Amino acid sequence: DRVAKDDCKNGYVLDGFPRTIPQAEVLEEALTKLGDRIDYAINVEVPDENIVNRMSGRRACVSCGSTYHVVYAPTKVDGICDRCGKELILRDDDKPETVKNRLARVIGHLHAVERMIDAISLGDVLYQPIDTLSKGYKRRVGLAQALIHDPDVLILDEPTEGLDPNQKREIRALIHRIKESKAIVISTHVLEEVEALCSRAVIIDKGKIVLDDTPRALLSLSSAHQTIYVVVPSFQQEKTATLFSEMKQLALAEDRPDGADGHLFALRPNSSESVAADVVEALRRQDIKIIDFSVEKGRLEEVFYAFTSPEKETAGRNR
Repeated sequence: DRVAKDDCKNGYVLDGFPRTIPQAEVLEEALTKLGDRIDYAINVEVPDENIVNRMSGRRACVSCGSTYHVVYAPTKVDGICDRCGKELILRDDDKPETVKNRLARVIGHLHAVERMIDAISLGDVLYQPIDTLSKGYKRRVGLAQALIHDPDVLILDEPTEGLDPNQKREIRALIHRIKESKAIVISTHVLEEVEALCSRAVIIDKGKIVLDDTPRALLSLSSAHQTIYVVVPSFQQEKTATLFSEMKQLALAEDRPDGADGHLFALRPNSSESVAADVVEALRRQDIKIIDFSVEKGRLEEVFYAFTSPEKETAGRNR
């Protein structure tokens, strides 16, 4: 209520408040409702011994609310309030052991903040208001807030959504660094994130788990899994087509020109076993030049659609 008065319109100083994290949280909530915020925090470095002596020397009168200090503002009669004559007390939160414990917690928090600044590379923007940061840095700050208390489980919702390729790379690298010591749960519709970050993937459709396996196993459900793409010179097209027609372990999926001087063949194995080495060896024996060669690992988008689309029952039976 005090900061809402007219004499605070141009600014005000909070002295000695907040002193604890709960107080800081309450202050932040109150200022947010007022459309206000803290602009600066002044850090006065004082030896711990001085802080303990200063605070443990405080004395308070519970009767009239007067405060004193045994060194800097002593009473006329030791332990007696000058105003009302009542006995003074040392408040629990001013006792030396309480002050020392509070200092230890504050130092622990400061060390944790420093670790997060280094771990998430926030040093370059440390003193910038968060609303001036890029999306990538805002994501980093969010991760720092989640990680600062060293949780055993970390839940991330769309961790790289809206980021550019460089920012995605940085966030992924960070997640890879911390995943060895934590259980990380990622909720995402960006399926490239599943391949890039996850050791296990769960697909949920209408509140029910429809698939639960490793990304590699899910990729194997794709109709494109293990499809071989090979490009040969155009003048060797017929020879290559004849060769592939004689390989019973293969089915020709695509056959078309590729560029000015090449011809592409897409081949699907008739079993779950990889036949890439057999194809390369057969081409080598026939002295057919390989311009390009790749093996499709599968497409998670296709798998996701097959198990969550209206046609999923048909897709499932066909598999």
